[in-house]
Amino acid sequence: MDQERGMNIILEYPIKVLFAPALETVLFGKPGAEVFKDEHGFQWIKFIAKNGHSAGKEHMIRTDEIVLIRDDN
Repeated sequence: MDQERGMNIILEYPIKVLFAPALETVLFGKPGAEVFKDEHGFQWIKFIAKNGHSAGKEHMIRTDEIVLIRDDN
């Protein structure tokens, strides 16, 4: 189940992050991704990637640039 931390949403399941518009590049995120809005009203997601050049590091991406998919393998 998703939890809210103030106005933020915590996704307690693994995710796939596809980059729009081509939807070709995929990052896999560990459970615990956080979706939030900044002071300008832009929505972001913050997560730890499991793959890619910066695997194991925190990523922060605007949600209008991606498609999120729940990864329940």
